[in-house]
Amino acid sequence: MNIVYDIGANLGNFTQKFLDEGYKVVSVEPNPDIFKKLQDRFKGNENVTLINRAVSSDAGEIEFYIPNNDRKHEVSTCNKEWFEGRFKSVFDSGYITIKVGSITIDELIEEHGEPTRIKIDVEGHEVSAIRSMTKKHECVISFEWTTEYFENCLTVLKHLKELGFSEYNIMYSDKGQLKENEWVSIETQCNQQKTTDWGDMFVR
Repeated sequence: MNIVYDIGANLGNFTQKFLDEGYKVVSVEPNPDIFKKLQDRFKGNENVTLINRAVSSDAGEIEFYIPNNDRKHEVSTCNKEWFEGRFKSVFDSGYITIKVGSITIDELIEEHGEPTRIKIDVEGHEVSAIRSMTKKHECVISFEWTTEYFENCLTVLKHLKELGFSEYNIMYSDKGQLKENEWVSIETQCNQQKTTDWGDMFVR
């Protein structure tokens, strides 16, 4: 059975989607309260492995910031730069800081196997997460981008190019569709559509 890594699994909606598509899923979520909900949701499912860590190139324990507003738990982050973007008002209203264990993509793959797909949604921590992978794997990687931190997206693409990935495909918001005929070389200048301020980048 093919493996998908759901990094930044949150409440597990993508994990369920991947299961429905026939994949075995390794779901990684650092927020301990949300992780408990993942455990409840997928209890007894032998095709799901749950890991309560943050994926990061920083070893050991790292700081994780959780808004006081429970309805905004999905924007929790390991990157304080995230506080100054579109969710500034959420963090200005208060947050807590906890320590969470970290794990690299290299370690995940060594322990759980080669992936067909890696999905990364880590709220501004994408650069560190991707840098924790130090060699190319035959898979499609997707990661979230935002307009205000688009330079981070370009940094991620540069790292993946250095590993040997060659093409990207950009999707606007989570309502968009990935168009198979729109894969282009990473060598090509990447410009996001100014009318849309976030989405996902796919790389292969």
